[in-house]
Amino acid sequence: MGLPQLVIASFETAFNQYIALDPDAMPRFEDMEGKVIAIEITGINETLYLFPGMDGIMVMSGFDGAADTTLSGTPMALARLSLEKNALPVLFSGDVIISGDTRLGHQFKKILANLAIDWE
Repeated sequence: MGLPQLVIASFETAFNQYIALDPDAMPRFEDMEGKVIAIEITGINETLYLFPGMDGIMVMSGFDGAADTTLSGTPMALARLSLEKNALPVLFSGDVIISGDTRLGHQFKKILANLAIDWE
């Protein structure tokens, strides 16, 4: 069935607003421009496609091509992966699986984990 477009648009807006809290974050995504990151959310059988670039991350519920890297896991495991500075316990536990271009997957995770939020 898929997630409603309003939910996806809201997630994209919130995600980009969160990233924008770190003034240096957007340039870190420059190397990923043109890449596609699939996030497979197990348990609800949904896949979101992220298209990073200098201006933020576009989120879509569908994509006709093949993703460059895929991160698969439950919503809780994916949240833990993005929040923990050391992702190895989450990855080695098998809670989140990275396939395809694993370097890209680790780079994306590292950017999210190292966001320096300016709360002022």
